[in-house]
Amino acid sequence: MYYVEMASQPTPEGPTWGGGDKGDKDKAQWTTSRTKIFIELCNDEVLKGNRPTSTFNKKGWRNIGTAFFKQEGLKYDQKQLKNKYAGLKRIWSSWCKLDSHTGIGKDPITGGIICDDETWQLFVEANPDCIAFRKTPPAHLNELSTIFGGTTATGENSWAPSMVTHSAFEGSTQLDDIDANEQSVPITPLESQPEQEAIGLDQENIDANRRRRRSTSSVGGLRRKRRDVHLTARDKVDAQIGQVCDALLSTDGDIEISYTVRDCIKELDMLDAVVKGSAQYMNALLLFRDPINRETWMTVDSSLRVNWLDFMRTTTSTQPPIPSYFPSSSGCYRPSYVPPNTEPYQENNGAQQRQDGHEGHSHRNRVLQDRFQHSGETISRHFNDVLLALAKLSTDLIKPHTPLTEIPIHIRDKPKYYPYFKDCVGAIDGTHISAWVPSQLQIPYRGRKSVCTQNVMAVCDFDMRFTFINAGWEGTAHDSKILLHCVRNRALNFPHAPRGKYYVVDAGYPNMVGFLSPYKETRYHIPDFQRGGRAVGKEEMYNHVHSSLRNVIERSFGVLKARFPILQAMPSFSLQSQMFIVVACMTIHNFIRLSMSNDRFFRLYEDENHIEDEDEDEDEVAATHDDVSGVDNREIRIMHQEREKIANMIWNDR
Repeated sequence: MYYVEMASQPTPEGPTWGGGDKGDKDKAQWTTSRTKIFIELCNDEVLKGNRPTSTFNKKGWRNIGTAFFKQEGLKYDQKQLKNKYAGLKRIWSSWCKLDSHTGIGKDPITGGIICDDETWQLFVEANPDCIAFRKTPPAHLNELSTIFGGTTATGENSWAPSMVTHSAFEGSTQLDDIDANEQSVPITPLESQPEQEAIGLDQENIDANRRRRRSTSSVGGLRRKRRDVHLTARDKVDAQIGQVCDALLSTDGDIEISYTVRDCIKELDMLDAVVKGSAQYMNALLLFRDPINRETWMTVDSSLRVNWLDFMRTTTSTQPPIPSYFPSSSGCYRPSYVPPNTEPYQENNGAQQRQDGHEGHSHRNRVLQDRFQHSGETISRHFNDVLLALAKLSTDLIKPHTPLTEIPIHIRDKPKYYPYFKDCVGAIDGTHISAWVPSQLQIPYRGRKSVCTQNVMAVCDFDMRFTFINAGWEGTAHDSKILLHCVRNRALNFPHAPRGKYYVVDAGYPNMVGFLSPYKETRYHIPDFQRGGRAVGKEEMYNHVHSSLRNVIERSFGVLKARFPILQAMPSFSLQSQMFIVVACMTIHNFIRLSMSNDRFFRLYEDENHIEDEDEDEDEVAATHDDVSGVDNREIRIMHQEREKIANMIWNDR
């Protein structure tokens, strides 16, 4: 932390930031004149380029602190200045929401708000910070726009399935055009193939190609002959490649299986460098399912086998193949294809296959053009169609599946949780999903790791099903800010816990009515207890049980990201489409959970002590930001008492 040096230690350039004791700083008292000076100093640093992200760099804060000391003679440290900065950001964000709200006008003379009392009451209920703007707008609005414009998370692109019904989708034909900047370059089948076997072309394209060949046969005959002369060598290479591909992709038993899995395991057990039962050992067992891998393993020199295992681990995806109907092209221009549109069922099935390719394996438009032998426009159109259908389906699948008044079976049947958390109805947390953002819009999407993400808030039950989501928030948005937005905004239809019940949340959220958080500054996360031994004391014991119960939301995110690699590396779709991709993935997640009780991903993450590599601490540190506003102190006291009651019960029953 930096702060202004003592006035008794001046330098020729004036006081500097750094050094001194915490007791040297003055108490922050922000008068109107001091606020104006602070805003002007912040505005100057923005113009100097010292605000590369949503806040100032070290040089910017140092310059502000030094200049403020010169003008006011007050020593405010960086934390005090940041708190004021966060308060101004909240004021500006609230005004922006008010300014863009439909049905609200402004007085041309005073700048105050003009609207009926009912509209104003509903808006203020969701945005209590806007009460002060009924008669006059915030002071220094132009400077605040310069400081915070384009850098503050507003959630203007966010969306929740619960805010719409099926009727809202009537008349909708598509979402944003996906991959609009990518040119369609369909791949021409090899000329050596029979015309009726041109793979991947629908009947309309085949007929068009026939007409085109007939109309140009007299002109192009000579060119074709010349090309055949020059491409003789290439044709030979193509023929060889085709034979190799046929051998690799053959499913008719043409490959003679000379080695069994038992033979390979016997050789594996003889390697001292591979520990039996280790991840490397288990990965080798998976590789031995492939006859080609078994042939390679038994043929390669024994001194190179460990290197081969390491190579296969880094180059072979652990993601299981999506359904067997998905084509198995290896880039040799001999892919499987979607049948022509002879029946509606086949058309829909083909569209779903293309959607699986985009979401399941994160394939880009160009790759799917090769795989299905369809144009980029066709791939994009079907992808949009399926994305729209899944967005519509989300309104039915992403919602509470059991009454919130009942005690969840997961709690009722486990003495670890019952009766302590008998009033808990679910868990809430946020997760960061990869986002592709244009350079001019990236600042509010860049978090602490300097990568662009969208922050997705989710509610889940104890069966790992999402019951509410709000996707599309900028990556810098704090979890508590998103939660309060969802809770206060009636249009989102948030599934509020019944009176006396609550959701479990982490320390990044306020401990208010309906939401129970852990004790702060006390061990909380499961790895902390695994590394540091058993819980000691009432607060740690409470935190341990609370963390184990809340871990269901972390495991749900783990299943989601393991199943859909596209969430780890989002392609260059529009921001709206990226948001709907997240919704679509969560919809499929719920559908699989409801229809497949033995899914491999859910089995993997069923252990309630499973550790998922989440950025838990990031938002808990950021909880000191002034994003939590308007929370009634009475509500906080009620939940503090509830937390104390549960902690005492756990402590007394130890």
